[in-house]
Amino acid sequence: MAVLIETKVLLLYRRIVFLILHMPAGMKFKGGEMKYLLKRTIKDIIPKKIMNRKEKMGFPVPLHIWAKNEAKGFILDTLMSKNARERNIVNSKYVEELISSERPFGRGLWGILCLELWFQQFIDKK
Repeated sequence: MAVLIETKVLLLYRRIVFLILHMPAGMKFKGGEMKYLLKRTIKDIIPKKIMNRKEKMGFPVPLHIWAKNEAKGFILDTLMSKNARERNIVNSKYVEELISSERPFGRGLWGILCLELWFQQFIDKK
């Protein structure tokens, strides 16, 4: 962990992903609480001490700066590739806007980039 940035894709089971993609946002994020539905589902299984812990937090990635400088070419090549555009998951104009307007330590561009890299690694290479 001292020399890398880790991201995890949890619960990437096709039926769960399909279900969650078709749920209204209000069911997944209530009152700004992340993982609201997941927490409600497992509240009687996981001890409160674990559910409410705060000591493990994410590492902020300054992608908003990198996207305008040294990583811009990589990000554009990745997200504007023929395969990425044909997937039609994210609008190309939105990607361009996000590169120039991502807020400090925002997760939008990071999430899209990770998703596309996952597709390249596990779907395109098959």
